[in-house]
Amino acid sequence: NIVRSGRSSFSLLLLFLCTLLAGSCTTDGERRYWADVIAEADSMNRNYVPMTSDSLLIGACEFYDRHGSPNERMKAHYLLGCVYRDMGEAPRAIECYQDAIACADTTDAECDFQKLGCVYSQMGDVFHRQLLLLNEMNARRQALKYFNQIGRTFNIGFELRFIAGIYALENKVDSAELIFKNAVDILEKNNYCQEALQISTLLMHLYSNQPNQKMQLKQLIDKYESESSLFDESRNLPPFARQFFYYKGKYYEFANQLDSAEFYYHKIYRPNMKSAQKDPMYRGLLSVFQTRHQSDSIAKYAKLLCEANDSSIAIKDQDLTAQVAASYNYAHYQKQSLDSEKKAYRANLRSIIILSFT
Repeated sequence: NIVRSGRSSFSLLLLFLCTLLAGSCTTDGERRYWADVIAEADSMNRNYVPMTSDSLLIGACEFYDRHGSPNERMKAHYLLGCVYRDMGEAPRAIECYQDAIACADTTDAECDFQKLGCVYSQMGDVFHRQLLLLNEMNARRQALKYFNQIGRTFNIGFELRFIAGIYALENKVDSAELIFKNAVDILEKNNYCQEALQISTLLMHLYSNQPNQKMQLKQLIDKYESESSLFDESRNLPPFARQFFYYKGKYYEFANQLDSAEFYYHKIYRPNMKSAQKDPMYRGLLSVFQTRHQSDSIAKYAKLLCEANDSSIAIKDQDLTAQVAASYNYAHYQKQSLDSEKKAYRANLRSIIILSFT
């Protein structure tokens, strides 16, 4: 019986060791294959090429979970989250980003804090699209923490810009203004002058709602027009930047130069505009015609403005997004609990095997 018990324990030990070895063995060919998958996905993500299939990156995550370093595991799960982001699957994207964060070893000097900051920043983007501003703020602050840790001034400037945007949406104008100015200052001091100019348009947005800030608005407009590289030879802007003309129109409206205001509001137009994107143009023109008391034009642009702000286009289901937000944390904590159970089971199994030979 003693011999049989010893053989049984020895067999169990061999089985356990074989299981560990099977989980750790990998060929150079496998590693190269999955490294290529990650490199390709990373390149597509960096170049804003939409990723529409998750199959390869699921395989990459499984491979690196068994054979990868903390940085490799974090990157694989981050990229899988980016796939779900591109596919419009917000809850799955957030779950993958949380998995990526869980993979990071922040106590290790070799931890990729740049990538960790990017994970939190991408989480912030997803939360923003779901109108979950508190969740977004928490994610942005974490991103800012890690970018500050490694001195990434470009990323710091843009995370501050997003944080200021949250305050603006919450109508905390003073906080938004202060942080926007800080973001512009950081970028300018580090020679990101064009990027700073783009953020200055968000300050213009704040001032465009405050007639008493007319001169500050004019200063920003003049600086943008003299320094921005986006203007072509005809002094036109590319479609994505034409919101600037709303701010210039607003300045002229504040100055009671209505013909100039109307001219710049019309310059906002570009082909194939979405309904919501027409809001500033219609809002500006309606304001001009109200001041002029032109009833026909008032009726026309009031109707167009209502259409641009139709609830079926502009408003999201708040109850649904709140439920989704709650599910993010629930799923994350549930996964942590299961991981802890697995670790405890493995530790107990090791103890049993060791004790069987003592």
